[in-house]
Amino acid sequence: MIDLFSGVQPNIEAERSIVGAILIDADRIMPECEEILSENDFLISEYRTLYRTMIGYFVDGKPIDVVTLLAQHGDEYKAIIAECVQSMPSTGNWKSYARIVIDTAKRYRAHEATAELIGLLTDRADVQECQQMAARICEQLSTVTTGDTVSAKEGFHQFYSSLQHPIEYIRTEFSKIDQHTYIERGDFIVIGARPSVGKTALTLDIAKNIAKHNKVAYFSLETKNGKLFARLVANLSGEYFGRIKSRNGIDYQKILDTKKVFDELDLYTIEAAGWTVAQIKAKAVQLGAEVIFIDYIGLIHADGNSRYEKMTNISYELHTLAQQSKITVFGLSQLNRAGTGEPTMENLRESGQIEQDADIILLLHAPEDDDPTQRQVIIAKNKEGQTGSVKLHFQGEYQRFSEIETRYS
Repeated sequence: MIDLFSGVQPNIEAERSIVGAILIDADRIMPECEEILSENDFLISEYRTLYRTMIGYFVDGKPIDVVTLLAQHGDEYKAIIAECVQSMPSTGNWKSYARIVIDTAKRYRAHEATAELIGLLTDRADVQECQQMAARICEQLSTVTTGDTVSAKEGFHQFYSSLQHPIEYIRTEFSKIDQHTYIERGDFIVIGARPSVGKTALTLDIAKNIAKHNKVAYFSLETKNGKLFARLVANLSGEYFGRIKSRNGIDYQKILDTKKVFDELDLYTIEAAGWTVAQIKAKAVQLGAEVIFIDYIGLIHADGNSRYEKMTNISYELHTLAQQSKITVFGLSQLNRAGTGEPTMENLRESGQIEQDADIILLLHAPEDDDPTQRQVIIAKNKEGQTGSVKLHFQGEYQRFSEIETRYS
């Protein structure tokens, strides 16, 4: 039986080898190493101290070698530094050693959180508190680090280095929306609409598009998985949604022809009625989701003495989830029924906190005109770009949206 209290031991050889590799070939290795390794990944204090010094020298443009490190740390570190260099006859495998250091640090932090969870379970703590701790354990084992603090000098250096690499934005595949929103990992996007406008169909369409390139989890708090897939099948196959619902006159070949497409989508749907944000977060981290959709946020279970207070807490928690876990969150929201004109952010139900927390707010609107298939996506808030509107065409019989060629307004 495994002793949960035995602890996770540092990998001395891997930590020593990383320091040695940098000392042997700092100009080549340090720029890459600095991007993937944090000083907190070193569990042995002496190696952590040396790596911290190396990062400082790298940012300052100073040479990193045995002489400069000895000048900084003195004879106390002389034997340690010599041992690091001697342990690395070749630097060819330094990335493998870095991965060992990172993975060991993850296990160490997860072990600490697990011990805390065991304490909560033993003390019969509140189940929700235990769920939050379980989500934290999953986070410790994920590839995302949180809580980084950088100085102005370090921040500029990291930004300048990042200019050499293109940013991989999350793409909805609606070109006019993508051209103006620049959705990134960790953004909180709210999609609001009045009832029966097609917001679930739109978000399933977007989720399907994103799932071609990113792992997506779609949390439905009111619709069963079977109904969601009925919409997706109609969207992808071109079979009438009405036939799929009635089970009459179905063209089964059309549906079978989409099997390969579904096989290649990295998409999961989760029935989440009554779930809290902590439960959603735990499941998202467990799946390794990069993007999640929540249909809809008004049904999330939350603490609060009033509906306003509950929605305020939900909005804040979703914003925090996105930022800390670097998971892009799409939250669907019902708009107030009052009024029939073009909606604004003021129509978001029950809490102004949503307006404050969201990075992007998209409002889906059905204009009152002669074309019942026309829809308008109003970009009401956009921290990184323009506001305005995009016209879409909604084919309800296929649960499918498409762009209308018109100039962005």
